[in-house]
Amino acid sequence: TYYFALKTADEVPNWSELSNVATGKTSGDAGTINGHVTDTAGNPIAKAIVIAIKKPAKTPPVFTDASGYFEIKDLQVGTWMVICIKTGYKAGIKKVEVKACETTIADFKLSKSSGDDEDEFTDLYANYPNPFNPDTWIPYSLSQDSDVTIRIFNSAGQLVRTLNLGRQAAGIYIDK
Repeated sequence: TYYFALKTADEVPNWSELSNVATGKTSGDAGTINGHVTDTAGNPIAKAIVIAIKKPAKTPPVFTDASGYFEIKDLQVGTWMVICIKTGYKAGIKKVEVKACETTIADFKLSKSSGDDEDEFTDLYANYPNPFNPDTWIPYSLSQDSDVTIRIFNSAGQLVRTLNLGRQAAGIYIDK
């Protein structure tokens, strides 16, 4: 069983569904995110998973090539959260601003995990947007099937809400 705790504003978020389809207008109105994924020594990490999320869309996962390079094209203009995950490494997450007809670089340096198989892939990522607006989501990953509970606290440390998400399979959870 994993318990995640967050500190946030007093306002409790509105939990609504996200679409599984990335939406963009036309390629003239869209932008691109690319970059390299390396370890802390600067060595490229091949086959890392990179996903971009922007309410109400998320991109299909892309994988880094042998040089650690990735590219996500035709993204709607605005702020995207980009998550990078590779087994054996701690995941990375970045907030990226996409502009029309421009390429934004989002490089990741991933550090090795502690080696504990149970915690290798279990992580709680930054909520988006942060600080909490009336609407937010909290991405996380699980290394094994687990009972999941997320507790949300206000800035005074008082429990605001408990989300009992129940039993969930190992994987990456990026929807609300």
